[in-house]
Order: sequence, then C-alpha cells, then structure tokens
Amino acid sequence: MNQRTILTVHLSHTGDSLRVTKYHGQTRQRELDVLKDSDLVITTYNTLATEVAAKKSLLHKLYWYRVVLDEGMNSQLLRDRSG
Repeated sequence: MNQRTILTVHLSHTGDSLRVTKYHGQTRQRELDVLKDSDLVITTYNTLATEVAAKKSLLHKLYWYRVVLDEGMNSQLLRDRSG
C-alpha cells in the first residue's frame, strides 16, 4: 500500500477530506498554487534530498507548519524486495 492509500483508509471514517498532492516522480505536481492549497504533500527522501542539494524546489517556496518523515515505507520496500 502506498502512503496515499493508507491515509485514505485511515481518514475515511472521519468524514473529513484532505487535499493530498503527490510531489515525486516524473508526474509530480509542478504548480505552486496547487501545492499551496494542499493539506498534505507526499514526496520521497530522494526527491527532497536532490532538490535541497540543488537549492531549487517548489517546496522551498512554501511555509511548512509540520514535516513528517516516514522511514517505515523505505523499510517496507527494502523488506519486500529482499524476498
């Protein structure tokens, strides 16, 4: 399961709807206004590290109230790949 699916499952009972935006891969959102209007932006460590090193990212143009890093997804992917 990916993060977006997990969030949908866990939040579906609340009746609340979050505006979730994907910011990774070739099809990442590239419009600043869309990112600004999002409640949650999902990205990867690789995307974030690459853009921080290059100092060019839409993510740098936003004020972040909170950032959550989920190492569990990386661990799960490694475990799944190793068999």
